[in-house]
Amino acid sequence: MLFSAALRRVPLTLSFTILLVWVVAASTYHLAAQPKKKLTAKMLQLQGITVSKAEALSSPFKEASITLSPTGRFLYFMTERGGQPWSQFDDKLNSNDRDIWYAERKDGVWQRPTPLPETINSAFGEDEPNITPDGQNVFFQSFRNGWEGLGGPYFTAELHGKKWENLTGLGGTITAFFVGQSRDNNGSIATDGSSMSPTGNLFVFTCGKDLNPKTQHDLYYAKRFIDGSFSQVEKLEVSTPKNERSVFIAADGKTLYFSSNGYGGLGGLDIFKATLNDDGTVGALYNLGEPFNTKGDDYGFVISADGKEAYFVRDGDIYTADLSSVESRELKPAPIVLISGKVRSKATGAPLESSLDISEVPATGMEDAVASSQMYSLSARSNTVTGEYTAVLKPNKKYILSASASKHKGVNKEFTLNAENTQGGVFTLDIELDAVPPRVPKTKIVTTGTVAAKTTGSGIAPKIGTIYFNSDDFSIEEKFLDELDKAWEFLKANPGYQAEISGFADDRGSYEYNLRLSQRRVNAVVDYLWSLGCERKRLALKFFGEEEPVANNITPDGRSRNRRADISFFRKAEDVPPPSAPKAAPTAKVPPSSSAKTTPSQAPVSSTPAGTKPAAQPSVPASQPSTKPPASAQPSTPGKDSSKTTPTTTLPTAKTKTSPTAPQPQKNQ
Repeated sequence: MLFSAALRRVPLTLSFTILLVWVVAASTYHLAAQPKKKLTAKMLQLQGITVSKAEALSSPFKEASITLSPTGRFLYFMTERGGQPWSQFDDKLNSNDRDIWYAERKDGVWQRPTPLPETINSAFGEDEPNITPDGQNVFFQSFRNGWEGLGGPYFTAELHGKKWENLTGLGGTITAFFVGQSRDNNGSIATDGSSMSPTGNLFVFTCGKDLNPKTQHDLYYAKRFIDGSFSQVEKLEVSTPKNERSVFIAADGKTLYFSSNGYGGLGGLDIFKATLNDDGTVGALYNLGEPFNTKGDDYGFVISADGKEAYFVRDGDIYTADLSSVESRELKPAPIVLISGKVRSKATGAPLESSLDISEVPATGMEDAVASSQMYSLSARSNTVTGEYTAVLKPNKKYILSASASKHKGVNKEFTLNAENTQGGVFTLDIELDAVPPRVPKTKIVTTGTVAAKTTGSGIAPKIGTIYFNSDDFSIEEKFLDELDKAWEFLKANPGYQAEISGFADDRGSYEYNLRLSQRRVNAVVDYLWSLGCERKRLALKFFGEEEPVANNITPDGRSRNRRADISFFRKAEDVPPPSAPKAAPTAKVPPSSSAKTTPSQAPVSSTPAGTKPAAQPSVPASQPSTKPPASAQPSTPGKDSSKTTPTTTLPTAKTKTSPTAPQPQKNQ
């Protein structure tokens, strides 16, 4: 996997400073600092390839920023064709504002493109769509009014059934980078393409100071953690003193296509392919040559997951090339396998929206909990209406898939990809989930001791008992549901409060594995509260993995007490913890190996079920649990959290952009 770094166990006697350095190094896909070297590009001599204008996708207006779903069924792009209720015409640029449109392919034919709804598009111009492999999230760029405060200029939205919603800015270091660039350039800033890797752990984009096509643009990257936050933004090595634009990360996660005039070529911007090494350097650089490059500007290159077709932009129109008969490894990315299927309720057959985590299983058992940072891991989500899901995997590997859905028991499935079961590069796995029987809460919480007016919803927060989990499992046993009912009753009666949910694991298994397992335990709590009616935006999530144990991990009893999820409350207005009963002292027979966790005084709120990084430990991409029956089918017996060491965790170009109101940052090409 790209930009990985080896993880090692560290003796507990290390100082906090050294431990923090280890955590940061171990929890990211590390791009090591490398000596600057002069890169040269080899010109490819491709034969038998014909490019043609994609008439069904193009229009008399500018098109750019293509992204293709892994199945090849949907193609998203930017267009200036306008004609929408929100559309505005820019007299200076003599064009409409930019919007994101998409087309669906049926029986091999692209249907008429349609715009994404006003949830995403606006009069300020939207660009650079990146659709996730499961088709359930889109990342895009928008310099809309107030983008700085909204966490822009890059945003994401979720598809639930047929409705796009939950618009959220990427925020953090991404927003801080653009705010800084805008400040340094007197309010002027431009972008020209972005791409999110298929696993969602690497974000690459271009940036320059203005719209002038001759102005230098460079490629930048940021690593994305398991909680959705990003590392500091850094410049990629392939950037030159000239122009780099229109970047795309292929389905293999390590092949980068971009346009540049900094390496010579046939004319203006030429399309290049680079192979990124694990340490962040470039192992090979190719100019795609003819017929993809000409004397003019060629950019926006994307290639399908199976490598059989490519799309790119020339003179503002979308072009396509059939690559099914081309075997050039220098042109195409490494082979991948698409896993797809449907998630349904076993009782009714109805499709389910399910959270899916897929992780590579190491070839050896690796019982010693030594981390395996090269393992492949990702998350996906099935569609609410169809139950369909898709993900991109490496071939000839063993994986474990964990699926969970509201009001249903989670399930683990283990499978191995091989030549026999991946004919055509596709592996099909349908999933059925058992429904949780309906139940009537045994207790109702009556809030007393109100300390403020009813309009603030302030009350005395109840003590919510710890939710414990069986070994290597994330299903919630029925005996703990009363505690979750109590939490929801308090939140329902006190809208001024939010809940912080923290997940933990014991130390059996790799560090990454346990971090991901703690995330699943938190998500299980979220799914249950959501099924009761709780809005996800009222929940702040944290994943600690094996960090902050309340008991030692030497004995079965100690390990069983560390496999847990804790719930606390804080006031939404002040973002401070409310008064609550003191935490009960541990009753373990052996003293805890570290002090119990205390709720931070400020808890960030997530609008989607993604956790926040612990202060002393950035979230690390991690892996999945091994296959075992749900906890509800097992006795609560002490044991190890994992018998295996598992994986690490966890699209394309654009043109000139301005917004209807000035001054606004600008988009180039």
